[in-house]
Amino acid sequence: MQSRYNILAVPIASQMMDNIKVMELRDHVKELLINSNKDTNIVFTDEVMNERNWEDLTLEINRILDKFDGFIIIHLTGGTSRIVLEFLTDLNNIKPFALLALSRYNSLPSALNTRERIIQFLSKEVHIPIIYEKYDLEKLFHYFNVVDKALQRYDVLFLAPAIGVKVQPNFRLIRPARFSRFVKELSDKELNELLGKLRSTLKINYKGTKEERIAISLYKNLKIALENLSVKYGYSEIKGLACLDCYYIMRRKQVAPCLAVSLLLNDGFLVACQRDLLSLFAMLLLRLLTGQSSWIADVAKINRKENSLVLSHSCFNLSMATSAEVIPHPITHLPYSVRATVNAGTKVTLFTIDPATERFEALVGEIIDLRSYEPSFESTQLEVKLLDINVEEFLERSRRGHYVITWGNWKKDLEEINDLIIQVKTLRALKGK
Repeated sequence: MQSRYNILAVPIASQMMDNIKVMELRDHVKELLINSNKDTNIVFTDEVMNERNWEDLTLEINRILDKFDGFIIIHLTGGTSRIVLEFLTDLNNIKPFALLALSRYNSLPSALNTRERIIQFLSKEVHIPIIYEKYDLEKLFHYFNVVDKALQRYDVLFLAPAIGVKVQPNFRLIRPARFSRFVKELSDKELNELLGKLRSTLKINYKGTKEERIAISLYKNLKIALENLSVKYGYSEIKGLACLDCYYIMRRKQVAPCLAVSLLLNDGFLVACQRDLLSLFAMLLLRLLTGQSSWIADVAKINRKENSLVLSHSCFNLSMATSAEVIPHPITHLPYSVRATVNAGTKVTLFTIDPATERFEALVGEIIDLRSYEPSFESTQLEVKLLDINVEEFLERSRRGHYVITWGNWKKDLEEINDLIIQVKTLRALKGK
């Protein structure tokens, strides 16, 4: 069975320590780590890094680190903080990492000194985890895997004007040469087949107008384009990424893309609306972390009495719905948007990213019965009672109108991942990456 994670272990010791004891300790730690992490492929460097060989070992690690999700530096002895700082300074291939400290040979003081030296060198507070005498680390390795994959390069199908858009450094926007030629109407046979599939799960009033044909054809066009882009991704969680400007498409084609987006989300693609690449990155992180579906929503209304938010959007991830119907877009009346419902009582995480600081904001809530449906909002509407913050405080501190919603409480996990992402980005920035 293939391991879920790949981790490089870099044991470090001072030459002042007896080599036989160092190798015995290295082998002991190696056995404990491998036996405690059955889902992880842990590879130790052939040599223990020390004052004499660190440069040669750094060259070797730079060569092989692409194969790994991250690495752990194991302080076998004291007197190793300077070696670690020199190693990290010369390391070109930055991945998430942590320090492992032991209860002997001044290992822990050296790990603490290493963290101090790194923060002094960076002149910035960054998260450097220190693991003390603990060997079951697969949760941490999962975080490494999420961070490493989230920061890899992605092609994003982008159907929108690119002017004024802040693009994530690891996103490359792929725009059709001419949008007018991108959307091709399906044949009658293809259209009827697709309508038959839609009607098996969705209520839809299809009258056969040109705009309705284009609205349904748009889904197929987008799916083909995404499949062509996503062939290179070697992991099953990510099928392809897209970002649209809904009103741009409405103006150009007189159709709402919300149904197409809902169907693509149901197929497992990651699609963001309103040129919101930051929310697309948030969806990517949630998929890698949770393996679950997610949905982007507007914060449309607050209810002080219930300490709740009404979230709305005209596309919805159909895999999250208990029922759904296809209706005209509520604001433009163009075909089509999706009105979906979900069960009350479900715990959810509301996740967004501050556009200025890139710090994560994760709130925990519970879906409650919607007090009243507002026809002037987007078509799918959910009411979520906030469990860890007051709505007044939410209004005061929130920097975003869009939140990405997924099932369960992932707040603590997202905080840990945020710290690791900042760690990696800070070190990469020093190296011009």
